[in-house]
Amino acid sequence: MSDSVTRAPTGAPGTSDALRREAAGGGAGRLPRAAQYAVSLLFVVVAIGFAFTVEDRVGGANLTLIFVLPVIAAATLFGWGPSLLSTLASVLAFDFFFTEPKYSFVIASASDAWAAGLLLVIATVVSAVAAESRRRQLVAQQAAEQAQALQTLAHVVIQGRPHPEILAAAATALNEIFCAPSVIFMQQGSALIPWISKRYGGIEISGWLRFGAAVLLFILGQVARAYVGARA
Repeated sequence: MSDSVTRAPTGAPGTSDALRREAAGGGAGRLPRAAQYAVSLLFVVVAIGFAFTVEDRVGGANLTLIFVLPVIAAATLFGWGPSLLSTLASVLAFDFFFTEPKYSFVIASASDAWAAGLLLVIATVVSAVAAESRRRQLVAQQAAEQAQALQTLAHVVIQGRPHPEILAAAATALNEIFCAPSVIFMQQGSALIPWISKRYGGIEISGWLRFGAAVLLFILGQVARAYVGARA
């Protein structure tokens, strides 16, 4: 069976902008996971530098508010994991640089220990709230893209567009609904031919996977026909 498939053109109706952005790696949330953690630590480094500049003007306890900012930024941009790392790094940085004795993780003052503990609690709560808000936003965006893909599919079907264009819209709709690569098979005689496939982000259906799916569908079809014939 041929490994080549007909692909939808880039500008085909129903092609999701979000998928193209993901494939291109655009947006802060599309950074590699390791880069997200690195940027979260960079936020903490910036907060340390800012805290040094205002240390003489504000009290040590008030400096803890500065270290909440990188947690909010990490949670909003990257989600729970990087924000948790930012929370731990912020607490350790405040303890190491701004509590007595300085440049040590030992806390001699009860007020400094209270401030560090309060920073940990506040940063954790803020991180959880911001990360949940980001998750809900992504879910809502995904639902809107799925609805748009289904609307586009219905539109091209109603308009009676050419067959390849309808298949391209159908493959895109499957991408959006299941958040996974999709492939559409056409039956030619007794064989199932992979007619069009769509990748999702950086994930693409390989030739062997398409072949295996075709074989599985063919076997299931034969079993279903045999069952229907036996019942008749």
